[in-house]
Amino acid sequence: MALDFLKAPIEYPDLPVVKKREEFLELLKNHQVVIVKADTGSGKSTQVPKFLLESGLAEKGRIGVTEPRRLAAMSIADRLREELKDESLVSTRIRFLEEGPKDAPLKVMTDGILLQEFRRDRLFQMYSAILIDEAHERSLNIDILLGIFKDVLRNRPDFRLVIASATLDAKLFEKFYENSAVLEAEGRMFPVQVVFADPQQNDSKSRGDSGLVEEARDAIIALEETVGKDNLLCFLPTERDIQDLQTELLSKMDESKFEILPLFGRMSPQEQKRVFKNSGKVRIVLATNIAETSLTIPGIAYVVDSGMARAKSDSGVACRKNITGERSSKNGKGGTCKARYLCSPLHARGF
Repeated sequence: MALDFLKAPIEYPDLPVVKKREEFLELLKNHQVVIVKADTGSGKSTQVPKFLLESGLAEKGRIGVTEPRRLAAMSIADRLREELKDESLVSTRIRFLEEGPKDAPLKVMTDGILLQEFRRDRLFQMYSAILIDEAHERSLNIDILLGIFKDVLRNRPDFRLVIASATLDAKLFEKFYENSAVLEAEGRMFPVQVVFADPQQNDSKSRGDSGLVEEARDAIIALEETVGKDNLLCFLPTERDIQDLQTELLSKMDESKFEILPLFGRMSPQEQKRVFKNSGKVRIVLATNIAETSLTIPGIAYVVDSGMARAKSDSGVACRKNITGERSSKNGKGGTCKARYLCSPLHARGF
């Protein structure tokens, strides 16, 4: 197959999903829809776009890659540019930001951007293939797009759709789409030591929101001497919690050794990218669940989890939600690197 736009052969790192490359290309040749069920740490988010590039589909149109979050789209695009060794092959499009050539064969964007494009192009004629990553998040945008593609596939036999996730019900999607196939791949996980804080010693429930921040502060300070040169990620439910904890940590920790970095959805792309830059200091990243999926922050060896996330209630009002059975059970970012996963008393209580 001719890949004239490539200045160098595509190289692949040693990741579990790469072992499935030939099987994927064969399925893509014979099916309109390929459902990739690959565990966390498999490399699906960065390697499957390269499979699509190698398939030759970019000769017929652009290859679109969607992510549910802006930060994930930016970080994956940057990783693809680095691995392909050619910045002209990848463009990024998120709200208020566009990077790279407009005619780049790979376009990484949020699902919201792709949905906007549907208003102008009902059959996505610009694209020869689209990868919907992290489909299990099942946001409204993703659900609408998954329905739209039924009509696109019916009217464009040459179009290819790839749906990727670590936890989706692959058989359900296979049944939903005609001419579809499932590809499964294992992940690459590392041992995680999970430590629960003692709820008897530190009862944040009776102290409300401030207790949650105090618990996280105490856990991070307790690890101050242990972390060495490794980085730490702390999950908190809201932007205000992050700002309050950042203020407390800045007053108690040595700024010459530690860099306290907030990470939440309303930050600008430039501010969010700071968590990937190595300043020579130990990074302590205070994040909402924006850092839970589609994203790997380098060097994370410790995770402090409050066990809470911001979510909408049945009435549509934003509230705090206990996610004891969600994030802690899959160990989120902890399992993709060497890690000690420290959970707050909220996890231990189980509510």
